[in-house]
Amino acid sequence: MAIFLRDLYYDTKRKYNLNLISGGKGMENIVSWVYISEDISTSTFLNGGELIITTGVTSGEREDWLRAFIKELIKRGTCGLILNTGRYIFEEDITDEIVRLCHRYSFPLFTMPWDTRIFDITHDYYNRIFEDSRDDGNMTAAFQNILMGNSLTDEQTDTIKGSGFNNGCYNVLSIDTEATDEFMYILQKVCNNTDLVFHAFVYDGNPTVILRCPFSGSIADKCSDIAEALVARFPDRSIHMGSGSPVLSLTELPLSYRRAVSAREFTADNIYCDYNSLGFLRILLEVNDAQLIHSFIAEQLGGVIEYDKNHHSALTDTLYEYLKCSGSVQHISEKMFCHRNTINYRLRIIKEELEYDLSNAEVRFQLMAAYKLREIRKV
Repeated sequence: MAIFLRDLYYDTKRKYNLNLISGGKGMENIVSWVYISEDISTSTFLNGGELIITTGVTSGEREDWLRAFIKELIKRGTCGLILNTGRYIFEEDITDEIVRLCHRYSFPLFTMPWDTRIFDITHDYYNRIFEDSRDDGNMTAAFQNILMGNSLTDEQTDTIKGSGFNNGCYNVLSIDTEATDEFMYILQKVCNNTDLVFHAFVYDGNPTVILRCPFSGSIADKCSDIAEALVARFPDRSIHMGSGSPVLSLTELPLSYRRAVSAREFTADNIYCDYNSLGFLRILLEVNDAQLIHSFIAEQLGGVIEYDKNHHSALTDTLYEYLKCSGSVQHISEKMFCHRNTINYRLRIIKEELEYDLSNAEVRFQLMAAYKLREIRKV
């Protein structure tokens, strides 16, 4: 849950005579706090997401102060600015250049008449933020209980259903990255653009999102959109994301969460993985018997693994590439940066000395399954 500037504006614009001047594309910004600022030097105290209110009382005769003020607020990541006009700031102070600046950076700029009491609007907005924070905490506690398999209190059930999670299809998105305040702030903004009911929070140290939509078919696409938007916003971050399988009830969310984590861990060099796109691998991911997994891997790959240990060779990797390249020596040599003769020599050892029957489709299938289990379980 979050308070979006769009909702705050439409809920209170008549009450406080607010008027949107420019930057309408930024109306999806989240309001983290309301801050009264009259001096550009106070911007160092801003953390991002604040809705700023100013009267311009300290501007004096400084030329172009408003433009410089707005540029600093944009730089600090605030979500918008309300100009209290009529005493120190006037309509003519809002130049075309300022309007273009706010439009260019999608920075919402509002005016509010002088006779609107700042105390009233700030008190109202503070209460809304406090109430949202309380509800957000209750929602997080409720979903954490569900994911841990615990039962909900009647109050938690009412909170979840009252927030739109009362029917439809649900899915979990798990993200492996540092859950900083900035990341969680942007995550909520991105999720809001999907038009899905959602709740974003931190679970087991990772950013986690519960999503709801009427039909399961659209959730995977929405999750992919979220992944692309986050990577675009944080290009230098290590981000690995997985979405679970859609479920039809809140009580099934733990299953979707486990599958989201499995998909996330399978991303490897990619950013995003949808559990349902893994095909046969989903069956391997559902195997939880560690002893059985280790036994199967040893049974299938023990020969090449042991040979490599004793001879410092690369038969294990060569066999894997053989399976992936459908036996093409040319493709294997290109991928492993080895001469064809070297690949042929390794394959001869695998086939003749270690007696792997690579002409048998069932043998190849079981070998590939062992490699995938080894990759998934990081054995």
